[in-house]
Amino acid sequence: EIDNYVILRKNKTPTYMLSVVVDDHDMKVNNIIRGDDHLNNAFRQAHLYKSLDWNLPKFSHIPLIHGSDGAKLSKRHGSIDVLEIKKIGFLPQSILNTLILLGWSPNKKNEIIEIEEIIEKFNIQNLSKSSSIFDFDKLDFFNNYYFQKKENEKYLDSFIKNNNKINYYLIENKEKFMYIFDIYKNKIKRLNELEEIMRIYFDKDFKFSSEEKIDNEFKNIIAKFLLKIEVLEKWDIENIESNIKKFLEKEKIKFSEFGKNLRLILTNLKNGPSLSNIIFLLGQNKVKIRIKEFLIS
Repeated sequence: EIDNYVILRKNKTPTYMLSVVVDDHDMKVNNIIRGDDHLNNAFRQAHLYKSLDWNLPKFSHIPLIHGSDGAKLSKRHGSIDVLEIKKIGFLPQSILNTLILLGWSPNKKNEIIEIEEIIEKFNIQNLSKSSSIFDFDKLDFFNNYYFQKKENEKYLDSFIKNNNKINYYLIENKEKFMYIFDIYKNKIKRLNELEEIMRIYFDKDFKFSSEEKIDNEFKNIIAKFLLKIEVLEKWDIENIESNIKKFLEKEKIKFSEFGKNLRLILTNLKNGPSLSNIIFLLGQNKVKIRIKEFLIS
């Protein structure tokens, strides 16, 4: 019932069907797990193993992984090459955690599972027979969870050393760099986000370029706040927070409006850490320069 398939081309080069059998045998592969789109090939390859008098490996065929649109996972769904995913800044644990949940469940309250527990609990017989969905949002979630753990800081070091732009900021001021990372690490999903985050605090040529409109009346408020910042002698979080609070009370301004607009002026972003942290990290000189450039824009 199997077609008379080709194993050698006219130019004497082997086809996939023969190559994969020889390759697996030479590498002593005894358990082949692959997509169910190769199910028919298992029967073809079985004949080759028998003809070559080699031991037949065990074959397992599992449903294909699909993208969020339900179609077979491919490059159009985003980066799916493991090296590319590593380059973006995903940790090994987050990749493993995401992949193991494709068609399998550890039957626990949360989905966090590390390699030791996977080895203990996994059984291929418990895999779902339905296609699973690869979700980048879930990969982002796991990545954020894992690089907040102290023991995974070695991966941060390795990533930074292999990224010239980010490593430049670390060399310039390691203490400041690590302080920024500690503040942002509960929000970061991929380590390559550090490139833009660090640029905000280190860039000497930063320009206000937000598309968000800021009311002209706010310029009067920010001009008054600048006068406070310029004479601030003690530059620490507590003193900055205290002065912001006093300023808002005196001017009778809501923090939500003030904080949103000032954050935009200083970082070009609507969201981020606390305003006092942003001001402290930028430093007195950068804060003054950025406010002044906004006022004359």
